[in-house]
Order: sequence, then C-alpha cells, then structure tokens
Amino acid sequence: MAERILVADDDPVLRALITAVLEGQGYEVNAVPSGDTLIRAAHDSLPDLLLIDVLMPVMDGMEVIRQLRNDTRTSHLPMLLITAQATPQQAVMGFESGADDYITKPFDNDLLVARVRANLRRAARLPVSSPLTGLPGNLLVEEEVTYRLRNNRAFGLLWVDIYNFKPFNDAYGFGGGDKVIRL
Repeated sequence: MAERILVADDDPVLRALITAVLEGQGYEVNAVPSGDTLIRAAHDSLPDLLLIDVLMPVMDGMEVIRQLRNDTRTSHLPMLLITAQATPQQAVMGFESGADDYITKPFDNDLLVARVRANLRRAARLPVSSPLTGLPGNLLVEEEVTYRLRNNRAFGLLWVDIYNFKPFNDAYGFGGGDKVIRL
C-alpha cells in the first residue's frame, strides 16, 4: 500500500506540482487549500506524512502543526513546513512549532522527494503505539513529556500500572495477560 501524504498549500499551482512529483514516486497524495482543511483531512484519514505551507489564510502552517502536535492521534506524524521565507528566524520558529523539517521555495523536486523519504524512514523506525492497546507507546510518551517540559507547555499525565501482574502472566501466560489488559 502506498504511503499517504497530506499537503496543504493555498497556491493551486504549487499543490498540483507537489502532487505530481510525489505521485510520480508512488505516494498517495491528498492536497488541500488550507490549514483548517488539512486538520480535518488528517483526522478523517490519518496520513503518513504532512507537507504544510507556512503562509496560508485563516490558519498558518505553524498553528496547524501546534494543533496537530497537541492531538494524540496526529502528534507522532512527520510534519514538514514549506515556505518562501528562508530566514534563520523563520526556520527556528518552524522547528519550535513542532516541525520535523523545513523546505524553502523554490525547491528542487529531487530534494523534496529525498526529504519526504528521509522523514518517512525516520518515522517508520519509531515505535508509535502499543500493538496490544493501540495507545501511545513508552518512547512516544517520553518524547511528548520531554517536548512539553523543554518548551514549558502544560500537560497532564496518568500512569496506570497493574500491581503484581507478573504472577498472573506466569500463571496464565502472556496471552491471558493480554486479554485482561484489553478488557
């Protein structure tokens, strides 16, 4: 199955170009004209990677990333900003908003594809969720807590530990333990 990429850019010509380049590499692309539309589309059908223009009407790309990073359904996804503003300050602001990468316009098509591939590879190596529960796994939780502490962001955390569960697993096996956890 092709990896799904969600693109948001208010420029229809650039949306068409990015779509053509990425579809030519075998990716499934959904291109939308605004940040708020991208957020809805990401919730409707979870993509594997997001390419987001910085300057868009209604909601800019940095705000889009902030909102997606604050949602456990999308917080783990690779998010790349695309912008014509190539100043170091803009790049810093983009990374601080939660972007994984930063691509400046005009961009070389091969470089765009290489950055998409690199970010997808990196994301594939990260364990995102527990295969048993579907909830965020230890590394994702640790990464999120570290990010929020480092950026002085408020958060709540609830840790549930089933006391003395090892004897249950010893008696009934891991399959039995997994059934209990799923309940």
